[in-house]
Amino acid sequence: MIRSTATAAALLALASLSAAADEVDEVFFRVRPSLVQLVGAGSDNRYALGSGVALADGSIVTSCHVTARAKRVEPYFGTTGAKAESQRADVQHDLCILRIPGLNPRPATVASSRGLHIGDKVYAVGFNGGRSLSYDTGEVAELYDYDGGMVIRTTATFSQGASGGGLFDKDGQLVGILTFFRAAQDTAYFAVPVEWLERVKELPSANVQPLEGLPFWANRLDRQPAFLQAGALEADGRWQELASLARTWIESSPQDGQAWLTLGKAAMNIGDRATAQDAFQRAAVYGVTYPPGLHP
Repeated sequence: MIRSTATAAALLALASLSAAADEVDEVFFRVRPSLVQLVGAGSDNRYALGSGVALADGSIVTSCHVTARAKRVEPYFGTTGAKAESQRADVQHDLCILRIPGLNPRPATVASSRGLHIGDKVYAVGFNGGRSLSYDTGEVAELYDYDGGMVIRTTATFSQGASGGGLFDKDGQLVGILTFFRAAQDTAYFAVPVEWLERVKELPSANVQPLEGLPFWANRLDRQPAFLQAGALEADGRWQELASLARTWIESSPQDGQAWLTLGKAAMNIGDRATAQDAFQRAAVYGVTYPPGLHP
């Protein structure tokens, strides 16, 4: 009887794993026709490889840091002779939209970053390492309200070459563009929100040429958004500085749950349990629930 029960449990576990794998494969195969590998060629004969996602209007969105030094951008393989005839560039938000005649991938279905919740399953899809299209599955780790959308930190990993690729939800809908990662004890992976695409579409179209400026995440640390400054201080264990930053952040955005969560983390590590408890409770009021391991 014991052996039969154990065998049944093992079979159920295998079935569950198989179903999960099928679900991941289904999302990947659904979205892969929307991905394009891109190469940007500079005047110094240096090349940058990246990824792009097809949009409904026939354009391709990618990260501006993929095309930043390029005088020519084209698909890395596939349609012979196809190249970008123009681009709309929002360097600050690291989003460029390319028009590539003769390239007709299937457009992605676009959803909204604001429909996401911490813990939601997501898929990072791109040409990792400049090789073949691949993906990783993970979760939404944190959401940062910034410039009209939610910048997404995810546990779904990606590497150089995947920049400009897509972050998709469980239904295969595009919710973010893979943009950058920060190496630390625990590497943090970020995607920018699809809501930002609307403002890029309104920018003037120009010939492909080297771009000026830096993305928000590549700026000097004290010029970066508060949530990125906080991440750097937390990674270094600089708790007093983190607490000071969090208080300044709260002063400017008193209803930002991430600001309160940051204060809670800092206070807890400093040993100020009362402040940590209050900050965590305020974070929850504004929709940000702290992880169980952070209970003061």
